[in-house]
Amino acid sequence: MRKESANLEWLLANDNGSFAMGCVDRVPRRKYHSLLTVREPGYGDPLNVLTEIEETISMGQRNYQLHAFNYGSQIYPQGYQFLSDFSHSPAPKWTYRLEMLNVVRVVEIDKQHDNVRVIYTFSGVTEPFMFKMCPLVACRPIHLLTKENPFLDGSVKHEQEWVYVEPYHPLPRFYMNVSGKPAVFTASGKWNRGICYSEEHTRGYPAIEDIFSPGEFTAEIRSDCTIAFHFGTNKDRGVPDAEEDVHPLSFRDALGRAASKFLITRKNGLKSVIAGYPWFEDWVRDTMISMPGLCLSNGDVTGARAILESFTPLFMKSVIHYAPTMDGHHRNVMLDAPLHYIRAVQAFSDHSGKNSVKQFMPAVYSILEAFKTGVDSRIRMTPDGGIFTDPGNSAMTWMDALVDGKSVTQRGGYPVEINALFYNAMQFALDWARSQKHTGFIDGWKDIAALSGEAFIKRFWSEERGYFADCAGNGENKDLSLRPNQLWAIAIPFSPVPIKQAQRALESIRQHLLTPVGLRTLSPKDPKYIGYYRGNQRERDLAYHQGAVWPWLIGIYADAVARVHGIKRAREELKPVLNNLENHLFNDACLGQISEVFGGDEPHAPGGTPAQAWSVAEVTRVMEMFE
Repeated sequence: MRKESANLEWLLANDNGSFAMGCVDRVPRRKYHSLLTVREPGYGDPLNVLTEIEETISMGQRNYQLHAFNYGSQIYPQGYQFLSDFSHSPAPKWTYRLEMLNVVRVVEIDKQHDNVRVIYTFSGVTEPFMFKMCPLVACRPIHLLTKENPFLDGSVKHEQEWVYVEPYHPLPRFYMNVSGKPAVFTASGKWNRGICYSEEHTRGYPAIEDIFSPGEFTAEIRSDCTIAFHFGTNKDRGVPDAEEDVHPLSFRDALGRAASKFLITRKNGLKSVIAGYPWFEDWVRDTMISMPGLCLSNGDVTGARAILESFTPLFMKSVIHYAPTMDGHHRNVMLDAPLHYIRAVQAFSDHSGKNSVKQFMPAVYSILEAFKTGVDSRIRMTPDGGIFTDPGNSAMTWMDALVDGKSVTQRGGYPVEINALFYNAMQFALDWARSQKHTGFIDGWKDIAALSGEAFIKRFWSEERGYFADCAGNGENKDLSLRPNQLWAIAIPFSPVPIKQAQRALESIRQHLLTPVGLRTLSPKDPKYIGYYRGNQRERDLAYHQGAVWPWLIGIYADAVARVHGIKRAREELKPVLNNLENHLFNDACLGQISEVFGGDEPHAPGGTPAQAWSVAEVTRVMEMFE
């Protein structure tokens, strides 16, 4: 194993959004690393349940331990010393070499149930040995750490061939057993103290915890064989056997496999999208932006429809939804979420035909009427069809980082992409209304839409700079920070932007924002620009939308270039970026995934969530577009 690959991550996820994640060398570096994290345990936040398994092979007086933990001052044991090979597709697989003995370890997660199994294949067995498997159970909310405490119920109970634990009431019962060879379970009830998560320390969070083990399974191995350790919320062993990839995956196929990890079904039946692993949830904005790439670009029309059907009642009930903040207050208004919902309906219509979206158009009408009458005291539609947001500490767009309770990227007034998406939404709805002869809607919106297009250019265009303002205030007041948000105005199907102005704006974006891995969020020439993404949460939040590269923006950039210069130019221009993201997916950060962000300056180090839904979705959509 190459030393530089030791801290690369791998990810498994099932249809519930439960997941397993870790590093190649098996040293847990994040509090989110585990062999099983349950998305919906039935009570509270997702649970990091099974952190790791201590594995010991005893041959006479010789003991070999395959696992590894960081205790701050030392890493012990160092099982990676015996690691000869690792692969991650379709499931993570470690190959250990111990004298003449080969041990292959594979982790699999059940698609439908919150169960995991670890499969061990022994070959080259020349003498009997004892194999011990000691599960370490954290059973705590994923964002928190745990310490040795008297509240954990360490008792072990038996049910047929299974043993189970119920560490904390009212959390679920967790079952475990070993198949393939007879194994004896011995209860111990010990704590593994002082495990250190180096990545949490680097990110400025508490990084030390204690993890409990209820006991260990011991199996005697006398000949070549395969055994499996099972752990989960029920006594189901239905994890399908993982099949080897006969041929190396193409970038397109790897993106499809990555996409499948984000598409989930909640316990209430809602079809949704996990925004990113390991610490994000399913959010409305991210789901709407990601759906076209995750589903439609992979031929999953049924999945795309199911997502729209799941979220349509939410938008009929309330147009405004909120993004989470660290202090729990609803300051982060996802103002763009309903507009991206309409854009997702529009993408579905483009893909499947106009009649395919009939059931969603009442929600589209309802959203627009809500904007007209007022969706929030801080948001209003002006008579010329603009969307104005009151300046303040609220963050209402996707650039929503808060530091000390204040928005880092102040975008009060008329945010450019909100107004572009609103114009597009009006025109899309009017186009549908005309096809259905909905004269009431047409009469109520045609004049507003016409005024909106004219007002957009006056409000945002800077003839001197040759690009569109990121935000406009009342009168001549404009925020002329060069950002990628203006791309929506250029690229949307119903664009208010003439081609000549689109060409000039694109040239500025290309010159200042385009990097080898995507688009920066701010021009390096801007005094507010931060060219790195690292440090504690405050430092990261300050850089989040002030220069960091977001690979998902490649999608709207490709749309803009294709509209202005044609698909051939877009393909040629973005081929190097796609090549770099392909290399990233196969060889960097979380293997088989695309990170949330990169640093704005070279070497454009990856950061944020190591597996981000809209990064995968928009790169997939661009690949489909270029095909």
